[in-house]
Amino acid sequence: MAQCSAQRLIRLDDCLYPDNYTLVDLAPLTAIIPTQDPDKVFSLLSGCHPHMTAYRKEGIPERLHYRDNPRVQPIILLADEGWMIIRRGDELPT
Repeated sequence: MAQCSAQRLIRLDDCLYPDNYTLVDLAPLTAIIPTQDPDKVFSLLSGCHPHMTAYRKEGIPERLHYRDNPRVQPIILLADEGWMIIRRGDELPT
């Protein structure tokens, strides 16, 4: 596991307004359910940060062994190694 620092945080609320999604899980791998237009939410998240990759459930790479589980949410965000996805602020999750 790579170490994270406060300089390597991806703030989800900088990408889109909080009322556009429901947060299911938050960490280097983040799961969200869009509450507004899913295509627009995905588009905003796709270009949000150079150290974060957005996947639609059906587009999750096979190497992650994650796509076919019925509990996987419609949009998954994956931070690069050493980066952390948070909602807002400047503090690492505890």
